[in-house]
Amino acid sequence: MSPHLSTSSTSPAYVVDASCVETSPIGTSTQHVNDLKDGVDQQQQKAHDGVASEVATTLCGQEPFETFQHKVAEFVTEHFRRSLKDIAIYEMTGGTYNRVIGVTIASYPKKFGLHSFLTCCLGARKKKSVAKFDSYIVRIPRMSFSGDDSDTHMAKKMKHEVSILEAVGSRLPLPIPKVFSYDLTTTNMCERPYMIQTRLPGRNLGLDLWNHLNMQQKQCIAKHVTNLASIIASVEGPAGDISSENLSQSSTSPICVNTFCAPAYDDQPTCKPALARKPIDHLLEQCERWRAWERSTGFCFEEVWDGFETISRALEMRGFLDGPCVLVHGDLKPYNLLAEVRNETEVDITGVIDWDSAIIAPEFMAYRAPFWLWTPEDMDSDKEDEECVADVEPVTDEDRMLKQVFLDNASEKYKLYAFAPEAMLARRMFFILRESLRSDWEFEEAKSVIREWIELHPEDGVQPVPSDTDSEPESGSDDDQDDNE
Repeated sequence: MSPHLSTSSTSPAYVVDASCVETSPIGTSTQHVNDLKDGVDQQQQKAHDGVASEVATTLCGQEPFETFQHKVAEFVTEHFRRSLKDIAIYEMTGGTYNRVIGVTIASYPKKFGLHSFLTCCLGARKKKSVAKFDSYIVRIPRMSFSGDDSDTHMAKKMKHEVSILEAVGSRLPLPIPKVFSYDLTTTNMCERPYMIQTRLPGRNLGLDLWNHLNMQQKQCIAKHVTNLASIIASVEGPAGDISSENLSQSSTSPICVNTFCAPAYDDQPTCKPALARKPIDHLLEQCERWRAWERSTGFCFEEVWDGFETISRALEMRGFLDGPCVLVHGDLKPYNLLAEVRNETEVDITGVIDWDSAIIAPEFMAYRAPFWLWTPEDMDSDKEDEECVADVEPVTDEDRMLKQVFLDNASEKYKLYAFAPEAMLARRMFFILRESLRSDWEFEEAKSVIREWIELHPEDGVQPVPSDTDSEPESGSDDDQDDNE
C-alpha cells in the first residue's frame, strides 16, 4: 500500500513506511537532560569527525549549532508533541550539501494503569521503569539556490530526494531509513525545506568501525558488500532520474523515471517521462540530445558525440549492453554503510544510506568493483577512487584475502563489469552522457575516454578528437547553457 501524503503548503507532509536517506552518523555530545545520556551516547561517535560539518556550516553562513540547537529543540517539542525534558538534540556529521541534526526522544511506560494498580494493591516491589529511545535525523539543505526561484528549486530538490527514498525503500529488502515527515516550504524553523528521518542502528563502517574489526569480521563485511550490488540491481526500469511521481504510486507498480535533465531549447522540455529502451538506444539517444542542444547554441563538439556513438555500438557488439537498465546506488562506499558486530566472526550491515545519487542506468554502472576493500592504506587520496586501482595487485596479505572474498562471491557478470577496461571506460563515458560537456574537465575527460578506447580497440574505427579542438566555443555556449539551466 502506498503511503499517505499530506501536501498542504503550510504544514509538513507525513510519510508512513517510506524510505529515507541518512548522512554519516557521527555525533558530538549536546544533551538536555541526564536521563537521556545513555540513549544519546549509543547514537554518538567520535567528536572530531564533526569538524567537516562545522567548516561547511561556517562557509555556508548558517547559524552555529550552539544557538541553532535551541530552535531545533523548540521545533521538535512542537512537532512530536513531547516535553523538552524528554528530548536530546545533538550535532552530527553532515555533508557538503546537507546539515544533519540528531534527535533522541525518550518514552516512558505509563505510570498509572491496571498493572501499576495491582502492583500497589498487592504490595509487590515495583520495577524501575525503563525508557525507550526513538532516534531521528533532521536533514536541512546547507545552501540556497541563486535567483528569485531559490525556494522553488530547494523544494524541488527535496521532493526529488524523498521520491528516491520512497521508490528504493519500498522495493528493496535492505535496511534503509524511513522518512517520518518532510516540509517543502520555507515557513518553518529552518527557513528552508527539511526532512525528518528515522535513524538506523549501527556504526558508520567507513568513518568509525572498519579499523576496529578483525580479519574474519572484515571478510564477513566483504561478502555482504559484494552481495549488495546485485540486490540493488534487482530493480529494473527505463534509464534516467527517479521521478517524484513515485510518491503517489504503489510499490508494486513499475518505478517511475524521467529522462536525465538537459537545458530546454526550442520545443524540447528539460526532462520528460522516460520510456523503456534497450541500453544501446538510451546511450545513442543521449548522444543525440546533447548534439541537438549544442547545435541550438551555435557550437557543437561533433567529434565527441561521434566517438561516443561508435563506442556505444562497440560496447553492444561485445556484450556489455546485453542486460536491462537497473537501479544504481551511485555512491556505495563504506561511509554510506552502517554495521553492527554480532560476534568474533560476524558483522551485519544494518543500514544502506545516502541514496541521493541513485539512478536507473545500464548494468555496467551497477557493478563497479568495491576496490576500497583492498586499496592500500597509503594510497594518495586523489587516486584512491580511480578505477584503475581495482586492478592493482594487493600489497598486504589482508588486502589479498579481501579481494579473494570478492572474487569468490561475485558472479561472473559482476567480475566482468568490475574489471573489464571496456566497462570502466563505459562508466566514465556515461557520466558525460548524463551531465554533458559542462566544463573543461568534462571535455578533457571525454577526449581521454575516446583516446583510451582507440588504444584498447583500434579496430573499432573510433576517431580521435583533434588536438586543436578547444573546449571554449567562440559563441560562448557555456553562458547559454547556464541561462538555460
